[in-house]
Amino acid sequence: MKKTKAIIFSSLFALTFGGILTSCKVDRGETAESSKQNIGNTDVGLTVSKNQVTLNVGQEETITATTNDDSLYTLSWTSSDKNIAKVRNGVITAIGEGEAVITVKARKNKSITVLQTKEIKVLVTSHSIKLSETEIIISLSDANTHQLSATVNDDNKNVTWFSDHEEIASVSQTGLVTGHKRGKATITVTNGTLSASCLVTVRTNDFSFIQKKVIATIGTNLTLELKGVPSADAVYSIDDETIASIKDGVVTPKKAGMSTIHLISNEDGVDATCVLIVKEAGDPEELMAGKKIDSANNPKKWVYLCENEENVKIESVPTIEGGLINVNILRVGDANGNLVGSNFFYLRYQPDATGGYSYKETLYFYAEKEAKLSINGGSDIDYPAGLNKVELDFESSDPSDTAPSSIKFKCTGKFDVLPVFEEIGEVKRLYLSEKKKTLDLADESKKEFTLTARIPGEDNPVVEWSSNNEKVAKVENGKVTALSVGVATITAISGSFSTSCEVNVINSEVEDTRINLTSGNNATVLQNENRGKWFYFDGKGSKTSERKISEDGKTIDFVIKSNNGGTEAYSYLRYAPKEDGTTIVTYKFEYIGKETPSVTITGQNAEKKDISDLTKEAEGTYTFNFDSSADAKPFQFKLKAVGSYKINVDVSASAK
Repeated sequence: MKKTKAIIFSSLFALTFGGILTSCKVDRGETAESSKQNIGNTDVGLTVSKNQVTLNVGQEETITATTNDDSLYTLSWTSSDKNIAKVRNGVITAIGEGEAVITVKARKNKSITVLQTKEIKVLVTSHSIKLSETEIIISLSDANTHQLSATVNDDNKNVTWFSDHEEIASVSQTGLVTGHKRGKATITVTNGTLSASCLVTVRTNDFSFIQKKVIATIGTNLTLELKGVPSADAVYSIDDETIASIKDGVVTPKKAGMSTIHLISNEDGVDATCVLIVKEAGDPEELMAGKKIDSANNPKKWVYLCENEENVKIESVPTIEGGLINVNILRVGDANGNLVGSNFFYLRYQPDATGGYSYKETLYFYAEKEAKLSINGGSDIDYPAGLNKVELDFESSDPSDTAPSSIKFKCTGKFDVLPVFEEIGEVKRLYLSEKKKTLDLADESKKEFTLTARIPGEDNPVVEWSSNNEKVAKVENGKVTALSVGVATITAISGSFSTSCEVNVINSEVEDTRINLTSGNNATVLQNENRGKWFYFDGKGSKTSERKISEDGKTIDFVIKSNNGGTEAYSYLRYAPKEDGTTIVTYKFEYIGKETPSVTITGQNAEKKDISDLTKEAEGTYTFNFDSSADAKPFQFKLKAVGSYKINVDVSASAK
C-alpha cells in the first residue's frame, strides 16, 4: 500500500506542480466556495450540505456531498488538523478546540486525478452542556422520579429543561424527572445555543437478576434471585432447553453447557437476562502445566501453558471443577502489552489415550470483557464479552503429539471455559500398538519388541514394514530389534494407510555424553550468552525427534521425524561465532533415510549455498563474515528430508 501511495503522489506532483505552486496558500477566512482548489477544471457538480460548522468538543456533524452522477465519481475526505476535527465518510467529529478545514475531493472512479474539491470550515469550541446521565430507567412501582443535573461550560448559565413526551415523563426546571406511564421520552436541557439530552425509559415495574451469571451442577436445582418484582405476566424461558429447564425461577440442570435465561414481562417492557452455566458434579482440582499431554497415562486431562513465563502472567493455577475451567489472565505480551513472539496463554486437551477418534466439540466460554482467541489452531477471532459458543469437528491426534483441542488466549481477563465433547467414532486408519519405544542394548529383555497393527473394521490387515535407519534398528513382520545407539523410525504401510513408531536405542552401560541442543530462533542465537553454541529450530510443519551434539561440539546427531511438505516445513541448525570477523565452517554430512536430502547454507555477508543431494556432495566449507552489531541471520543449515543426519562440523574464525 505504501508503494502505491508513493506512485500516486509522484504522478500528481509531476502533473500539477506548476498550478499548485501558485495556489497552495489558502486564506482560511474565505468561504468554502471561494477557496476551493480545482485540480483540473472539470465541474462534476460537487456540492456539500454545509460550508461551515460550529461544534463543541465531542460533538459530531454529518455533511452530505453529492455530484451530478454519484455512480461515476468517488469522494474522499480529509482534515487539515486531525487534532481539532477528524472526518470519516462525511461524519465530522470535534476533537479539540480550534479551527480546521475539511476537504472533500471528487475523482472519477478508479482514477487518481482530482476533478473538483469543496471545503467545509470547522470551528470547534470547548463550550458545552453535559448531563449527569445519558440514559435512565424509572419504575412506576418504585420511586417514579429521578434527579438529573447539568454542567454548563458557557458564558450563558441559564438553562431550560423540556421533554418530548410529557405524558410519559415530564421534567421540572431543576432537572427532576417524573415518570407517568410506560414508554420512552427524551429529556433535553439547553441554554439556547448548546444542548444535551437523556433517554428516559419508564416501566411499570423494573426488575433484574441479582447475578448476571449463575453456575448450576447437574443433580442439584438452583433458585434464581431477582431485584424488584415483575408484573404477573412475566414468563421465564431458556434459549437452550436441552441444557436445563426452568419453572417459577427454579432451574433444573440436564447436561453440561451454557445458555441464556430470560424473564420477560410485556406489561413492564422488561427482558431480564442472566447466563446459566451447567457443569458436572466433581471436586475442584488444579490443571497440569505442560506444552504437551501425556495422554497415554493421563487421557482426558487438560493442561495449561504460559508460553513465555516472563511475559505471560496468570492470577493462579487454573482450576477445573466438573469440566468447568476457571482462569484469570493478568498479562500477555511484553511489559507494554505488545503481542510479540509467543507470549500467549494456552489450554490444551487430548480426549482419549490412543488417538484416532472423531469428535464434535461444543466450546462454551464466558468472558468478562472482549477477548481475542484462536481455537484449535484456527485464525484469531475477536469475541464479545459474555456468553460465547463455538462448535467444532476434529480428530484426536497421536498420544505423542500436541493436543488437538486447544485454546490460545491473546488477551487478558477472567474466563469460565466449558468444553463439551461428543465421540462420533474411531477414524478408519492404520494404528500401531506403540508410537514411541526405547530399547536398551545392555538389557536382553529390552533389545527387541513386537509392533502390532490394526485397521478398524478389518481383520488381519496386510502390512509392509520398514526402518529408516537399519544401522540402529531393523524390523521384520513387526518385530523390532535394536542394533546400535541412535534413533530409527519404523514405518508400517497397509494399502493407502501408513503410520510409524519412533524407536530410541540406548546402551545403559555406556554413558551418553552428548548434549541436547536448545531450540532457538535467529534472535536467540545472536544473544551474547548464546554465541559459540549450536541451536536447532523446527519450522512450521517439520518435527525433529533427536538433536544432540558431542561434548567437543564437533558432531551433531539430528533426526527429522516428519515433514508435511509445506513451504515453511524446514528444520534448522544455527550458530553465531563468539567473535566478529571471517568465519569458516567445515562440514561433512552422513544421511540415512529414503528421501533425497538437500541443504541450504546461509551466513552473514555471504552468498547462500544450495546442495541438492547430500549423498553426492556431503562435505565442504562455507565462509562468511560475522558482524554481531547487524540484526541478521548469523549462520544456518536448512534441512527438509525426513531421516537421520550425522554432521561433523568444525568452526574456525579470525577476529577483526
